Amino acid sequence: MKVAITTTEDRYADVARTFRNFGFTPLATPCITTIPHRETALRIRDSLTDGAVIVVASTRALDICWPTEVPANVDWLAVGVASAEAIRARGGTSIITGAAGLAGLLEVSDLAGRHAVFPHATGTDPSVFEWFGDATSFVHGSVYTTEPVEPPMHPVDAVVFGSPSAVTGWHLRRSCEGLLVGAIGRTTEQALSDRAVASDAVASKPSFAALALALRNTQPAQGSR
Repeated sequence: MKVAITTTEDRYADVARTFRNFGFTPLATPCITTIPHRETALRIRDSLTDGAVIVVASTRALDICWPTEVPANVDWLAVGVASAEAIRARGGTSIITGAAGLAGLLEVSDLAGRHAVFPHATGTDPSVFEWFGDATSFVHGSVYTTEPVEPPMHPVDAVVFGSPSAVTGWHLRRSCEGLLVGAIGRTTEQALSDRAVASDAVASKPSFAALALALRNTQPAQGSR
């Protein structure tokens, strides 16, 4: 089965490897591009103190702020296995991994008396910031912007989306009609629903491995489009 991978070009190789491991034929079909905000990332890094709690909602935020090595003497809240593994690979040790999205992770985390740091994407739901209310201090900022772009017109049997922005980019030029459709989480599923597109596969946790597994458990699509 040919699967359109809609993430950015720089992330395609890792995601494609995951889908190949599940027996799919992935095709690079980027629907988003990323613009880093280096000055904000520097401000985030400069704000750190020993004992701080850093919340990572995406590996991209981690890549921009700490591309090779993470700071010592801090704790981490990682939204998803992929973020946790990336933190660990860069030397992080005190990591709590969530499996129910950002709000779900923050809901069960005790930030009282802590210095909380949250590098995030432009367009992050402002209501999320309310979960940091118990922190003694809170520094956050948009360290990157994701913009939709028109995808190439590869014939595929399925398409998988890792963000609402990718959903927007896909629909600049293409339709989901006749395709199996996968979403990495509930927010992305909602973005598809807002366009009257039903998700055939939704990841059980926010990772492309979980999404590939969910897609493998669906019925095959009828033909390529």
